[in-house]
Amino acid sequence: MLRLLMMSVFIVGLWFFPPLVHSRTKLPNKGTPSVLQVYALEYGQSWYPARFVVNRRWKTRSLRFSWQFFVLRWKRRVLLIDAGMPQARLRRRFGIKQFRHPQTLLKKLGLSPAQVTDILLTHHHVDHAGGLALFPKARVHLHPLTLRVLQRSRTLPKVRRWLKKATKEKRVHLIRKRWQWFRWLEFRWIGGHTGGSLIALVRLPLKTLLFVGDECYLQRFCRRGWGLPPASRASRRRNLRFLKELKARSQKGEWLPFPAHDPQVMKRYPKVAPGVVRLRGRVTGDKGPA
Repeated sequence: MLRLLMMSVFIVGLWFFPPLVHSRTKLPNKGTPSVLQVYALEYGQSWYPARFVVNRRWKTRSLRFSWQFFVLRWKRRVLLIDAGMPQARLRRRFGIKQFRHPQTLLKKLGLSPAQVTDILLTHHHVDHAGGLALFPKARVHLHPLTLRVLQRSRTLPKVRRWLKKATKEKRVHLIRKRWQWFRWLEFRWIGGHTGGSLIALVRLPLKTLLFVGDECYLQRFCRRGWGLPPASRASRRRNLRFLKELKARSQKGEWLPFPAHDPQVMKRYPKVAPGVVRLRGRVTGDKGPA
């Protein structure tokens, strides 16, 4: 009888005083860390032939180019999206001026190479993978085709040796299709620019930042869905399929693309230091880029 009475009191209490704990799945920010910082770092500038940038006739023969990589920083993690290109001989090949060393740029954010925990290589080209050997403790995320090319590279011998050591230390993570690292961070294979081309999706409360590597070179071309020319693509079909989705989602305000070569990015966002702009700040409740 006493046990029945206690059970009745418990049920009545639940009816009048519902639990105060709410499910985490109802949070509007999809788990994005409030302390997430996102930066674009520019290590050089140049002119680049328009025939390699977009599969359309352009009014000028060359376009102003920026050479960038990106930093995501939250809690104890520092993720680079690509690693820059510190080699002087390679910079001369592309006519890069106003060079800033990747380590110098990171220092402006208070970071040392040893603090970099992870690197996403969007693809194997030297301007994206050239600086990989600068980071002694990082784990690298890349497509198997990208790994295969870099393991045989004669242009980047330090990167080749770095990958050999990192493989032994189990710091090489292969992504074949897609990998959902966190609820708010996903790496996805596209395979348009190169066979192993990857992108990163960073889901913020209001929109998703899309780090597209070289699947498109300038933001305005990305938003219009303009494909790469034959000399700059491995697969026309995969490149255009991705850009079709990007165009549709950009028009809806869902996706905001960041290619690795658009000089306008360095002008549109708040300057932190020479060659460094903030795409998303560190303040709790920051709504991200406009």
